[in-house]
Amino acid sequence: MGDAARYVARSSPIVLGIISLFSLIVACITSYLVAKGNGHEGYVNNSYRDRTRFLMFVGWWTFLTSIVYIVAFFVSAMSVVASVLSHLIYISITWVFWLCGAASYAAMMGGGAHCGQPGAPPHCSHYVAAEAFAWINFILLSVCLAILIAMTIAGTRRGDRLTSSFIDAANA
Repeated sequence: MGDAARYVARSSPIVLGIISLFSLIVACITSYLVAKGNGHEGYVNNSYRDRTRFLMFVGWWTFLTSIVYIVAFFVSAMSVVASVLSHLIYISITWVFWLCGAASYAAMMGGGAHCGQPGAPPHCSHYVAAEAFAWINFILLSVCLAILIAMTIAGTRRGDRLTSSFIDAANA
């Protein structure tokens, strides 16, 4: 497991960077939609308002916390902040947020919008793009969560502490 942990330790900042990039895209798209909805255009209905705002929150949450984790990983890779348990808790919470956000957004869109047809909401392509990037983030976080769970199980079987860093797990 030492080789796998070493690979995860090296790739963790890269994966978090990719997640933060996609989160920033979702956050910017949904911020634009919220600004338009709060302005003179209004929202299609309350469902669009509430779900777009929630997805905006999830996008900014993930972007900012991913940046914090990347910085913590480089500044203090041996600390509890960069530990396997800390990552597991953070990714689990964020995974639930993305699941709820993407699923409710897909339900709001009715399983996919046909933007060129009559009755499509204003800024339809923006809504579709936000939904697509939300699902991409959910899939990325699902893979990360599965890897972290596998690392946690393997580490506890070896007798490692859950608060040990990825570097400690790589050297085991």
